[in-house]
Amino acid sequence: MDPCNSDAWLWLTITYISKEKFDDARKALTNWAEIVGVNKNRALLFVSLVEGHVRTGQPVTPPRILVNIVKLWRFTKPLYAYLGHKEKTIELFEKEGGSLRYMRYFPAYDFIRNEPDFKELIKNRKKDVGL
Repeated sequence: MDPCNSDAWLWLTITYISKEKFDDARKALTNWAEIVGVNKNRALLFVSLVEGHVRTGQPVTPPRILVNIVKLWRFTKPLYAYLGHKEKTIELFEKEGGSLRYMRYFPAYDFIRNEPDFKELIKNRKKDVGL
């Protein structure tokens, strides 16, 4: 409804990535980058890397510049998850923690939901928040 809402464009990008609609994800992320004033090409690199991972099934190592950028937005765990790095994603959760809601439902973590280590992290997080 509000074409200037950067969060809406970012969530739309994530939705398109989850549905493997990478051209649509690029368009949505371009809109997001223009609104927040980020380098569009660096932002689009994320979608290209995710697409590469999805197409090959192999983990993709993100360039340092992208890792440094996503650290500012606290998006490091989803970055590594979207790029297929199970161990690194779980390691980051162990080190940094994370919202139980995001751990349980965020689409980036779909591929590790059945991993014993990830299940244990969720179980421990539930204890931490009293569930």
